[in-house]
Amino acid sequence: MAVEHRSLGVFRLLLERGYQLEKENQDQIGGMFIRAAEQGLLEVIRWLLKQGVPVDATDFAGCTALIRAASRDRLEMVEELLRAGANPNHRDNDTETALMWASDHEGNAAVLRALIEGGADIHALNDLESTALSWAITRGDLEMVETLLDAGSHWSNPSLIVHAVHRGRADIVKTLLDRGANPDTEYFAEKKTLLEFARNRCLRDVANLLRQAIADKELQETGGTSPPPLYPVGTHVRTVSGTYREGWIVYTEWNFKHGRYGYYLEVEGHLSIVKMARNDTGMMTWRS
Repeated sequence: MAVEHRSLGVFRLLLERGYQLEKENQDQIGGMFIRAAEQGLLEVIRWLLKQGVPVDATDFAGCTALIRAASRDRLEMVEELLRAGANPNHRDNDTETALMWASDHEGNAAVLRALIEGGADIHALNDLESTALSWAITRGDLEMVETLLDAGSHWSNPSLIVHAVHRGRADIVKTLLDRGANPDTEYFAEKKTLLEFARNRCLRDVANLLRQAIADKELQETGGTSPPPLYPVGTHVRTVSGTYREGWIVYTEWNFKHGRYGYYLEVEGHLSIVKMARNDTGMMTWRS
């Protein structure tokens, strides 16, 4: 009860009065150990370890103290348990590891780094073939995603960029595209391209990133060498075809087939490709 309620004063008093573990009740001792780790009670954990409690004792779900501490962002506890010999690759009853549990909670990048340094397998798959990186993307934590990628986690699985696009996380989409993810990946559930999905969901920033990545991929395949167009993606423009209409550049291409700059503009919800043309007022004219 003292551990359950984080009451270190009561815990210390009990020890002073001669409290002894009931060694025959291993399930209760293991439960106390795991609960103390989850609560971040380092003093209790150190005492229990001195009493010979197994560092990889498991609870009803097959979780160890390390898994529970990792899931609660208990960095000091994670480091303590790893020093005590905790297995960073133990799997619970659902085949999840401590790294997966940590990745399933936002703001856990420091714990991820500690687990990786402690020998956690970043490529481990659960029974649904998900990795720690899958969970980090699902939670939308860019720092955790970058931590796993920097450690060598595979980015090539198409489901990863699908998850990032589905959740509208432009920052994570950009990170995956920069690493080499394929922008032409199909969105599995609806048999659409990722770009079509992003446009249908009005995910403008994500759609712009995908359009630009597709254009860059086409340029690489055709050997384009010209410098990029003058105007970057996201530039607001006004057209001078008839009445002025405001729009923005959604992606660009250069030296592609015709050896010229080109801009894809979105105006009033419609896309058109135009050849670069400027007048003294900085406006662009339709040349579609």
